[in-house]
Order: sequence, then structure tokens, then C-alpha cells
Amino acid sequence: MKTISSLLLIILLVSGCAGSSTQVVTDDTRPTLAFKGAPRYSTLYIDGLRIGNTNDYNGKPDVLMVESGTHYVVIESRDGSKLYSKEIFVGSGLKIIHLK
Repeated sequence: MKTISSLLLIILLVSGCAGSSTQVVTDDTRPTLAFKGAPRYSTLYIDGLRIGNTNDYNGKPDVLMVESGTHYVVIESRDGSKLYSKEIFVGSGLKIIHLK
């Protein structure tokens, strides 16, 4: 009788652990940008906003997520000179900007 009670208790405990679970998955479909060949310590600006170090978004593994549309991209060297300045259109997926 003790064995049957123990077995029922184990089944009850295991079935209680197998309760429902919720997993939230979001598919963010916004386009992304990656920058290749930027000098070390260069600064990235998108639409006039300072984003940070350009090499932080080199695609390995980090990319910059943006809204779909036209954006003005500027990359400046450490001394403030412009290395890249262009209006680009980003529609979907990954767009890689090569500086060299």
C-alpha cells in the first residue's frame, strides 16, 4: 500500500510540473544596418542623432535596428572629420555599409 501511495504521489508531483507554460516570441521585422571598414573610435550618427562607436555595429554580432525608410548616415573620425556622409534607403533585412 505504501508503494502505491508513493507512486501516486510521484505521478501527482510530476503531472503538476507539466502544467501549461507561455512563451512569447516577437518577430521584429525592422531593417538593420551594419558597418564594415570603419576606423577604430569613429562615431556614427543617424538622422543627426549620435548613436555611438561605429564599430559597435559591425555585424559581429551587433547590428543597428532602424525604422524602414530614408536615413541620413554620417560617420566621423576621432578628430571630427567626415568619413562617410550619405542619405540611404533601408527597406528590409540587413544593409551593410562599406567604408573602404
